[in-house]
Amino acid sequence: MRKPYQLLFALLGVLMIALPAGVFAQDTEEMTNGMPEYRQFVSKASRLRTSDVNDPDTVWIGHIADATWRPKDRNGNVLANPSIQTGGYGPYRVGRGPNRPGIGPGVDYNGVWDFDHYGAATPAQGSFPARPAENDSLMGWWPLARPFQSGDAVNVNDKARPFYGLDYGNQGNYVINQGSPKRTFGVTGYWHRDVGRNSQPLADTGAVVPGPNVEWKPIGGGASAWCGLRGAGDNTHIDPETGNAFNQTVSRLVQDQMQSQEALAQRVRELEARLAALERPEREE
Repeated sequence: MRKPYQLLFALLGVLMIALPAGVFAQDTEEMTNGMPEYRQFVSKASRLRTSDVNDPDTVWIGHIADATWRPKDRNGNVLANPSIQTGGYGPYRVGRGPNRPGIGPGVDYNGVWDFDHYGAATPAQGSFPARPAENDSLMGWWPLARPFQSGDAVNVNDKARPFYGLDYGNQGNYVINQGSPKRTFGVTGYWHRDVGRNSQPLADTGAVVPGPNVEWKPIGGGASAWCGLRGAGDNTHIDPETGNAFNQTVSRLVQDQMQSQEALAQRVRELEARLAALERPEREE
């Protein structure tokens, strides 16, 4: 019989995962299943192990503030793997580190996003290009306004309740002050010159509904003005100002922002049903 406090901790852990986050990393993968299986939390201790005997007990992944930093094993030996970039990977310097922010001996700001400590310029390293000193105060993250679903619908003045003033359509024109040029995953506007069905780069899914390619033909000539977006992965037309394609990718976060508390409540109900089933007596393996 599993102890009640184990089930409570599992429930709290899943709720933390299920809650929508306020920011997201620039190069992230789509999360297809935000509800992990409960059995993952109650795996037997014998199944727990690290990927390498020399790995530390805890491996922290985060921002690397030291431009000369290289990850180390549990014995303090520097990892010499040439595929690991010194000072963190990529323009936003992500890597593994001790994650020991604070003051006093042993302080280390590698492996943690603290948004205060920035890396210095780094020279070219093998296949890795040289990088200028960091000046992005968001360290590659994107702030997003999320809908607040607990309003009483009485005071809906967006000057008093900013969460009522969200305009989701503008997500496709998203831009922030960080970066040079400014960072954006959007386009300057949806209106653009488009060749329509004269370009069909995406594979036909064979579904009854037309798509994923554009189906309309230009009114005249080879192209027409169009206020719209092509399918995800269709890079036929690129915004010259932002370098992003006029496709579905620029609005991919709109649906993510529409998560409601009802959806979360439904997840909780499903989890409670699983917990109830797991609390039933079962034979020892």
